[in-house]
Amino acid sequence: MPRPPTFSTAMSTSGPIPYATNVGSVISPHSGATYATASPQSSTSADTNTVSSHMHLTLTDNNVPMQNAGNLVQTQDRDLLMHLWDMGHTPIRIKCLEACLVSYPDKVVAAEILFGFSHGFRLQYTGPRIHSFSKNLISAEQNSDAVLHKLQDEVNRGRMLGPFKVMPISTLRINPIGLVPKSDSSWRLITNLSFPPVCVCKTRYELSLFKAAFSLAFHGLFRVGELVVTNSLQSHTLQLSDIHILSGLLQVGIPSSKNDQLGKGSNIWIYPQSDLMICPVKLVSIVGDPVNVWIVGSSIVKHAFVTARDRPGGVNLGLGRLNASFWWQGKGGMVVKHVKGQLRTMKKYEDPPHFLVLHVAGNDIGSSKVGFLRNEIKNMIRWIMKEFPNSKLVWSQILTRLKWRHSNDRKAMDLCRYRINNSIAAFIISCGGYYIKHPDIHADQKFFQSDGVHLSSLGNELWLNILQGAMEHFIQKKDCASTFPC
Repeated sequence: MPRPPTFSTAMSTSGPIPYATNVGSVISPHSGATYATASPQSSTSADTNTVSSHMHLTLTDNNVPMQNAGNLVQTQDRDLLMHLWDMGHTPIRIKCLEACLVSYPDKVVAAEILFGFSHGFRLQYTGPRIHSFSKNLISAEQNSDAVLHKLQDEVNRGRMLGPFKVMPISTLRINPIGLVPKSDSSWRLITNLSFPPVCVCKTRYELSLFKAAFSLAFHGLFRVGELVVTNSLQSHTLQLSDIHILSGLLQVGIPSSKNDQLGKGSNIWIYPQSDLMICPVKLVSIVGDPVNVWIVGSSIVKHAFVTARDRPGGVNLGLGRLNASFWWQGKGGMVVKHVKGQLRTMKKYEDPPHFLVLHVAGNDIGSSKVGFLRNEIKNMIRWIMKEFPNSKLVWSQILTRLKWRHSNDRKAMDLCRYRINNSIAAFIISCGGYYIKHPDIHADQKFFQSDGVHLSSLGNELWLNILQGAMEHFIQKKDCASTFPC
């Protein structure tokens, strides 16, 4: 089956009939500029299809590399970005739809329909959120003038926004476009939503899992049904907990079989092979290591956790395919001095994590001088490194706000935030840690609740998109792995 489309999406807040629209991306064949596209046929919410990754440099008309969306943006792009999340209208009258659904027998479906037309339908996408770039189809390259004409026509009709000189969203996916002839000798603009080509294994973990499963099946003479769950009855299926490596041998516990219907169980031993590429002992040893992630912080973390529960992929952000599990601990009003106590409490109940993500200090800004707060954060990081020597520390960038706790001077508070973020980013990377930026969340009401502090639904989705992409990036140790987006 083709891979689900994974565009970055927008939610309309203007006009009498708002609905969510795809903000996909196509590349102009002449300039390399990016167009954001609205697709009324398949509206989605911002969580399901934004793919996170490092930003590629987009070329301008003069083929001069531009800075990415997290840095300075040209005036033209800045003006367009103001309307990026306000695209699209539906002919469906939401109020009338709500009235019609009152008597609908299946209340769950009714709620899903109403939510979908109001805020966007989820695509149930749980795959990687890693940015991918593609060239356009050959037909677009050969008929570039016709493509530009079609793109401009879509812009004029309000179904596209652009052109952008740089990526409008740091978690945007590029899909190739092309042209197909119509019966009246004109052209139809098409988008390849199945790009990139589907692979059986999308991650290193999945590849290791397949290798181990095939090697185990071959050397242990297992049937496919003993390794793969085909229905709800799992009594005959091997689990990772049934497999152990003892004295260089692979011990496999067989819980039950056709000759053991009472489930008494038995053990078999598999010997290593000289060829490490097919050795079951070697391959199984690679698979079983879990990755534990703690996420600790203020109410931003608490509200993100609530949002994550309803997203495809759940609270583990779809990274169960990397054998990763997340433990969320968000506390409203948390400040830097609360972190040590929180971590001490968590350590009583769980072993130290492989990754420890911190999102704090936003509530501290303005309560003391920048230098004092900066040193307080650094001392906290030194303490964490001492108490959790085997954990990788991840600092999540302090977000901007519309209202600050200790001052009404937004410009001064943002300057303090900027200085602290830069200082802590350099410090934590020098200590072997990681740094997460949030370039898509700006000081704009659409990203915040009415209090100007907590993130709106759209803001939470964007925050989670970046977090998922970052953790996938760090776990797989990709290039430029100390900062995300790169």
